[in-house]
Amino acid sequence: DQAWLACRTALAHQETLARLRERWMAQGHPDVHARIGLHTGEALVGNFGSEGRLDYTALGDTVNLASRLEGLNKRYGTWILLTESTLAEVADRVVARRIDRVAVKGRAGGTLIHELVGLRGQVDPALLERNAQYEAALDLYFAMRFEEAGQAFANLESSDPPSRVMRERCATYVADPPPGDWDGVHVMQQK
Repeated sequence: DQAWLACRTALAHQETLARLRERWMAQGHPDVHARIGLHTGEALVGNFGSEGRLDYTALGDTVNLASRLEGLNKRYGTWILLTESTLAEVADRVVARRIDRVAVKGRAGGTLIHELVGLRGQVDPALLERNAQYEAALDLYFAMRFEEAGQAFANLESSDPPSRVMRERCATYVADPPPGDWDGVHVMQQK
């Protein structure tokens, strides 16, 4: 049940770090944050190298995509992003919202990414409502109704960083629409 354990661990990590951050900042230490990317798939895990230099690590496309998700959190203002393959294994036990469909650097195909919000039954109803509004705006965006989507994202953006990102992208597409065969995939140019 790796996907479930990973989601629970990521959420517990963020909760613990938030508590520690308060204490550390009160002691004059810097504001510490951590972002997490979760993707489910096959990977090579173990000791790699030679006698002179041996390293325990994980390798493969699965690991690379999880790493790219970790970095994408900064762009969207989120803390935990996961892929459709991870969500498929835990959808009945967690709350997640669709964020975007992206092609990360080094990968050709698009991936639907989600923000891990919390455990099912433990998420504030106001947050569930915000997530529903965001996903409705995202549906407008994927339908190429960029003006409507941009307005819907603008209504959320004061309290929701991903909404700002998507509103700005909508404004770009209003000025310069994508081709008619656009599949909704945003190609990330940076890691």
